[in-house]
Amino acid sequence: MDNKKFLLKLKKSWFVILVLFILIRCILNPQGIKVLLFNISPNFINLILFLGILIFPIIFWVPEKREVKWIKISYNIIASIIMVLSLIIYVFLFSEIKYFNFTSPNGNRTLVVEEDSFLLSGRSYFYEKKFGIFIKSLSKEISTDDGFRPFSTDSYRLTWKDEDTVKIEYDFGSAGIWKNERIDFKRSN
Repeated sequence: MDNKKFLLKLKKSWFVILVLFILIRCILNPQGIKVLLFNISPNFINLILFLGILIFPIIFWVPEKREVKWIKISYNIIASIIMVLSLIIYVFLFSEIKYFNFTSPNGNRTLVVEEDSFLLSGRSYFYEKKFGIFIKSLSKEISTDDGFRPFSTDSYRLTWKDEDTVKIEYDFGSAGIWKNERIDFKRSN
């Protein structure tokens, strides 16, 4: 009986993970909203949920008949291959993303910068923190030369003009060129 209760808890947990994954990927992400917990990359959170969706059935699916065991073995093999490929893709494409938080002088707004670099391209995307764990895209981005990371290397100046406007001066990463970007929270919402 204890084994059945354990399997039931696993199935409920799997269902919750499935609902969270669908909610994040199908409802929030198309609206430019991501989940950012403790500066852990939203892509990593999606990966963990996706792997949970694949792993839980391996644990709780116990075929009753001998004839159906080959289906579980096939599922386990396919799920394992998908997990390994997912991890490789994550490490290759998303593991270098870093997040930086900047709070307005009165503490009402938080600007979140997502900084990424891939090969010879550097990019930073801007978000506004909402309700503690969500970040909403401000539809602004900057690019740098040769994958340079101005926020990681502390090569920027950030000034709050008022509660709704931020001015960012950043090193472009090429021959001492500095660029400016103005971010307006009201215009982006």
